[in-house]
Amino acid sequence: MYFTVVKNVLDHCIPLYASLSGLTVEDVYRLIEKHIKKTRNEHRSPDPSIDYENPLCRLGYLYVHVGANATLFERTLLQTPHLARVIENAARGVLTVCAVGGGPGTELLGLTEFITKKLDIPPRRLRFTVLDRVAQWGESWSVLADQCRSIFDAHFHDLGFSLSIESNFQPMDVTDPSSYANYGWLFKSTDIFVFNYLVSENKVRMDAFRNALAAIVDASRSGATFVFIDRLEADGAFSASIKQTIQDVRLCFVNDFTLGESMDDSESDLGDYPKHLKARPRRWFRTKCNLNPTVFVVVAQKALEQGPVS
Repeated sequence: MYFTVVKNVLDHCIPLYASLSGLTVEDVYRLIEKHIKKTRNEHRSPDPSIDYENPLCRLGYLYVHVGANATLFERTLLQTPHLARVIENAARGVLTVCAVGGGPGTELLGLTEFITKKLDIPPRRLRFTVLDRVAQWGESWSVLADQCRSIFDAHFHDLGFSLSIESNFQPMDVTDPSSYANYGWLFKSTDIFVFNYLVSENKVRMDAFRNALAAIVDASRSGATFVFIDRLEADGAFSASIKQTIQDVRLCFVNDFTLGESMDDSESDLGDYPKHLKARPRRWFRTKCNLNPTVFVVVAQKALEQGPVS
């Protein structure tokens, strides 16, 4: 499903951008190719500078990373019974998810796949909020949300269910603790917070991230679940620092594991885009030589409040 969705987005956005910009589609392919190469090089830096404000950079990111990151979130749901119960408990009700630094809302795709595969009775309403510094991700997010609406409609219509998606986008610097000061109730009803490859793009701002995470935890409800998916480095220092941060903000560990396989989707679902963009999408979650996992996952929960003792 993931590469099919990515292809649908590219099919829609590339000719439209070419027409609006007075370019040929082939010109747009070449420009996206350049952005893909530049973004790949920046990801090797501890403080990457990526031009997400540029629509062609965002399309390059969608092509390379959206399928992989959606797969990682889906597999996290499959491997964590606690998360599966949270979603199942929202049957015929409301499920609220917040993707922190979520860019295009990749996690909604993974959640859509999980719900259509695993749930007999879906939530009645899915309230999904993306927080991201780059306001322009909002237009990419709306396109992906429309794709997910179509998938839900096609899957559940004949089963007699209706699942609506309320897609929200809040432009904010998620690593700045002051960004959360003027929100009153946005986080109080959230069931699941997701941090998917956010911290590895902000390694030089770990102290700020720790304080920002503390602000989110303070504003969240008792029992809220927090999901961290990120790059597993060989020496283990980065994942260890994330776990220490989770402890520092008084979250309780629920699950902790690595992912090291590959996507199931075939690149043929992307049509001719690998040839047009002269790049392959990210599909593997393990090293080439020794096949070590390259992704770690930590699931944590805010402690449940204890009722008064009678």
